Amino acid sequence: MKHREATAIHAIPVEETAKGFRLLIMREFQSGAAPSAFAMIEQHLLRSPQRQNRHGLSFACAFRPEVVAWLSDYLGRPSSRDGEGRLMRNPRWPALHWSHEGHDWPEGVATIEWFAEAVFQDEDSWRAFREHWRARLSGGRDPVL
Repeated sequence: MKHREATAIHAIPVEETAKGFRLLIMREFQSGAAPSAFAMIEQHLLRSPQRQNRHGLSFACAFRPEVVAWLSDYLGRPSSRDGEGRLMRNPRWPALHWSHEGHDWPEGVATIEWFAEAVFQDEDSWRAFREHWRARLSGGRDPVL
């Protein structure tokens, strides 16, 4: 299911991939020489990208706290320190990436759709995540929220 209008921002289901998912996060409207405008798409798995930091614009991709807590319980902490004290990413955690594609709307608007892609390291982890977060993956909220 996709949005029918360029201005729609309601949550929609993720697109499943082999070992993860692709989630529409924001829509970029470009208008010539003017700065782009961004519409944040409602969703319940990842934090909304923070557009300002002390160095300018930042569109970091991170799971919401309750999802991080579940992943930590299931896969272990997101990072740990090695024998020399350096931080190391937990390789069992899903990798998050950005992707984008252009979209031409029937009303003559052209946008860039920005997606977060989560790739789990193994099928069992993806299956457990998919089962636990089924409501959110379909664009909804958990029944307990």
